[in-house]
Amino acid sequence: MICYLGYPLLWPDGDIFGTICILDKKENYFSDQMTESVRLFKANVESYLALLFESNERKQAERENERLISDLQKALSEVRKLSGFLPICASCKKIRDDQGYWNQIEEYISDHSEAQFSHGICPDCAKKLYPELYKD
Repeated sequence: MICYLGYPLLWPDGDIFGTICILDKKENYFSDQMTESVRLFKANVESYLALLFESNERKQAERENERLISDLQKALSEVRKLSGFLPICASCKKIRDDQGYWNQIEEYISDHSEAQFSHGICPDCAKKLYPELYKD
């Protein structure tokens, strides 16, 4: 190789992609017009590289957004929330549902949330129900 005219091709982030060049086996003079043509060709190639780079970044961002949306939809589908006023009997503590039926509080809350119940007896109720066990 005796004659060379070249420019580096860069990705938009500055990393080297390659080179655009003209090689000749004999001595050659490259005119200003030829040099400018190669420089403009380099600029066009880098413009296409920028489009590829942006397209790839956009696709990665879209995939990440889709993953996040999927995760949020899954989490939302697992959430059940009670809100608003619950009509509750002041005496027996049953709750009236939307159809007007009275339900045990445990049944109502279990049907409308992810809560589960276990039962025990608090000390005050145990004294009322089993006074013989709590003689002073």
